[in-house]
Amino acid sequence: MLDGMRLVAGLEQLRLAVIAGGGKVSWFELFDIHGNEWLLEVRCVNRVVAVQLWYKGKDDGVFTDFCWDGGVGEFDRAVRRLRSFEKIQ
Repeated sequence: MLDGMRLVAGLEQLRLAVIAGGGKVSWFELFDIHGNEWLLEVRCVNRVVAVQLWYKGKDDGVFTDFCWDGGVGEFDRAVRRLRSFEKIQ
């Protein structure tokens, strides 16, 4: 994945907004060195966070690769753990 630090920074900002009670939808575009593209959607509604990863195929089709739903606390811990990996790098 290219530009992973930007993703982690964006997720950190979203984590802070979610903890503060903000319900919102965020999208992150992800790319690899081969030009493959994914869209990561993160939604927070009524203190439930839903994460969905979409793969954008070469024929412009979009396919779901991954889905996750959980509480704000789980999302908070997951993003903070990502931040700890960022500090190791």
